[in-house]
Amino acid sequence: MKNPFQKQPQKETQQQETTTVVNAWESDAGEHIETVEGVQTVTITEKTEVQDHHHHQAVVTDSVQETEKIDHEADKADIIVEQEVAEPHHKPNKGRLFFRFWQVIAAIGAFGFQVGATPYSHQPMPFSTKGLLYYVYAICWVSFLWSLFMIFVYLTRRFGHAGKVKRPLLFVVDLLLAAMFGVGIFYEIAEYRCPPGYYDGWCNFFNTGLFFLMSLFVTYVLLALWDLFGGLSFLRSKQK
Repeated sequence: MKNPFQKQPQKETQQQETTTVVNAWESDAGEHIETVEGVQTVTITEKTEVQDHHHHQAVVTDSVQETEKIDHEADKADIIVEQEVAEPHHKPNKGRLFFRFWQVIAAIGAFGFQVGATPYSHQPMPFSTKGLLYYVYAICWVSFLWSLFMIFVYLTRRFGHAGKVKRPLLFVVDLLLAAMFGVGIFYEIAEYRCPPGYYDGWCNFFNTGLFFLMSLFVTYVLLALWDLFGGLSFLRSKQK
């Protein structure tokens, strides 16, 4: 099989014919007579170029090694760039910890005061519709568990190298809880008209629980906005 990289020998030849005169004499009539013995052909090689096969293999090997070296250096450069682009580990924000800590306390307070109104006053619930209270109790427990989980995430990030919760998930959960607390507060104020001091102190406990519910609503709205604007930080150009 022919190597396409091997150059074929190039030869340039030149032929020269010479005539050898063996005998020459003058005839009686005065004519000049020559006898030709033979024709000699001389071949002169002017240029011969032959590509050495081993030299070609050496050139190809050097070229392959040079290509592998360039690829290796490119891979090293890509690794360095990825390390520089990788986001450094940031400590969690203490402001978020404060909000979550307060949400744990507020969830316990809202649930405890509204449930404890009847045992404290020795009066049954003065309103006929109890389903709204059960709804509020349920979202208080959901808020309690969610806030505890976020405190756990804060501690694992602060004293370890655990990852943070994705901002879209934070935004959705905080916004959902804010909406649920907003609905509960609105209907409690509209349905349960309970002035302070009424029903032997039952309304005092109920209204205290309502205060904690309102604080939960406000903190979840603030955290949802925090999540939203924090997630839109990619729109801002980074300082070099």
